[in-house]
Amino acid sequence: MNKNDIIMTGMLLIMCIASLFIIQSCSKEGSSVLIKQDGHVYGSFSLAENRVIRIPAEGKDYNVVVIEDSKVYVSEADCSDGICARHGKIHRTGEAIICLPHKLSVTIVKNEADTSKEAADTVIDGVAQ
Repeated sequence: MNKNDIIMTGMLLIMCIASLFIIQSCSKEGSSVLIKQDGHVYGSFSLAENRVIRIPAEGKDYNVVVIEDSKVYVSEADCSDGICARHGKIHRTGEAIICLPHKLSVTIVKNEADTSKEAADTVIDGVAQ
């Protein structure tokens, strides 16, 4: 490695750190979680209230979504891959947990107005299909 390689590596490292800082500072804490199943709104829940939500899928299939300490995670899922249950906790606006086998999405939204907008978008999408 010569001097130019070291300078270039340092610049890339600085740019990466700056990008991470910008992304983290722009991301806001969410206040609600929007749960959709198969493109339809299953429910909207405040992150301020701890609760456990069991969401049935086709047949005996299910997902268990937990809201705890203003964070959301999928604690159980009987889908074939279980990726959603291993995803971890989310709490920032725009973060989502997706379960493809059960067609489930759990998304953090900023406030109730965002939830209403998402519900309206779902109706429009349903009509367009």
